[in-house]
Amino acid sequence: MLTEDERRRYDAARPIESKPFQSGCYAPHVSLYFHTTGRVQACCKNDRFALGDCTQQSLDEIWQGARVGQLRAALERYAFGAGCTQCEWQIKTGNLRDVYTRIFDDLPVADAVPQWPAMLEFALSNTCNFACVMCYGDLSSAIRARDGLPPLRKAYDDRFFADLRKYLPHLHRAKFFGGEPFLAAESLCVWEMMIEDGLTTPCHVTTNGSIWNDRVLRILERLPVSIAVSIDGASKATFEQIRVHGDFDVVMRNAERFHASCRARGTEFGISHCLMRQNWHELPDLLALAERFDARVFINTVTDPSHCSLFTLPDDELLAIADAIERAAAPRLDEFARNREVLEAEVRGLREHARRGLSQQLAASRAAPGLPPQDQKARAGSVGAALIARVWAVLADGDPIAALQLLGDPALEDRRDVDRGFPRARALRLLRRFEEADLCLREILAKTPRRALLLLERAWLAVDQGRAEEAAAFAAEASTAHDAHEVGEVVIGHALAQMALAVGHHELAHQHFDRLCQIAPERAEFRVGRAWASLALGQIESAVGDAEWVIAASAGNAGAREILRIAAGALGKRAGEPPTS
Repeated sequence: MLTEDERRRYDAARPIESKPFQSGCYAPHVSLYFHTTGRVQACCKNDRFALGDCTQQSLDEIWQGARVGQLRAALERYAFGAGCTQCEWQIKTGNLRDVYTRIFDDLPVADAVPQWPAMLEFALSNTCNFACVMCYGDLSSAIRARDGLPPLRKAYDDRFFADLRKYLPHLHRAKFFGGEPFLAAESLCVWEMMIEDGLTTPCHVTTNGSIWNDRVLRILERLPVSIAVSIDGASKATFEQIRVHGDFDVVMRNAERFHASCRARGTEFGISHCLMRQNWHELPDLLALAERFDARVFINTVTDPSHCSLFTLPDDELLAIADAIERAAAPRLDEFARNREVLEAEVRGLREHARRGLSQQLAASRAAPGLPPQDQKARAGSVGAALIARVWAVLADGDPIAALQLLGDPALEDRRDVDRGFPRARALRLLRRFEEADLCLREILAKTPRRALLLLERAWLAVDQGRAEEAAAFAAEASTAHDAHEVGEVVIGHALAQMALAVGHHELAHQHFDRLCQIAPERAEFRVGRAWASLALGQIESAVGDAEWVIAASAGNAGAREILRIAAGALGKRAGEPPTS
């Protein structure tokens, strides 16, 4: 959660005065993001809290579903825990200019339960001719082919596009990502529908800049298309080292063409840039290149894979990089008419992250003066315990990168594998380094009899990867582990209930929440959970009953109010009346 001061500074930097209600992020109120696998998210950054799956649900079921209602309610409380930790981390480090939430602030939102999304973001296919070093197979068919993996299953069929058509006229913006959108049949299908239906929806395409042909020209001529070309190096050598199979000269030639098209149509042209270990030394040159196009640079925050991310470097090294960028740019500031603020914000964000990490480590591991030698081992143990506690606190604050940095402290060398390994696995999972997290958990499970919490962690890892049956199996094993009683029925039951909701097993979730309500009838979160499950099962009156109880007992609850809004809409439809708010 944000502190009051953080929230005040954050909102002061946002154009949200005219909004009918405040929210930490308006993404679930205004937008849907379609992933290459069929998973639907509120935005491209939140891939841990899926709103639905287009291979199993209709668009209406997803946009009006319980999951999107849960995320809306959480963000209205400025609670970023449901998969939104990267933006929370950026807010806490002061990077308010480029925090991803900002792209949703200018979209219209009339109601906390909107009828239509104002924006759709399409990453419908992983078809791509590049194999960039920071990318992975779900977003690049070239990477899957390189790794000997079968092609990704086509997730979007004729039923999806038929469902989609009625949404298109209501959009204020449509965004297309990849793979490479201009190579993807699915993206081309959406553009053709827009053209056929006479729509003039503003579109934004992030492209690798390698494709220029007659079909691209037709799209640019018939629709108002803004373009962002991904350029991850200012020199040919750096660019082609990162964007494998890319030709820097071809991309720059096509960038000129896209730029000319945008100028002729009055749309925006920009550059998208992943700032990483491999290219930070060229940031001033990259900004100067952008100025030649009069283009703003959008900096993508890379946290994974770790060998690319600046934020997995030691804090002192990260500080040195921030200083080096600033020194290299200082004599050239007059060159950056459009992007000086981008440069300053990025240097400030790197420096703030590094300093925060250093101060945390200093506070956690500073030695007590004057201890005699015989007390050194005891002191090391207490420092280690304090560090482990600090690691879990940092994870709770949504900063897995800082947690990994703390886990590298020498004071933890003698800690048990489970003490160090469990939080490490959690941090890796939050960073979506799934294979590493799974290996870490399997290694710990092989060495310790304490299994229940570790099995639950493996279950959540399976949920994050979309493996529902595997998640249910791990959760069931956790509930029967010999040490489950030490964890407690409430903790185990709550995890099982939340997991069942996460994977769409609503009947099972209802059973678990029902049991929790019997054990602890005063716990509002259990009543709210049961209400969400009831809502998903169509048991509207039961959901309303639990929600009203929570509001009466706890003097208001955003989740319960969201349930009542959704229930009111469902009851209105059932009676043949328009939904109410």
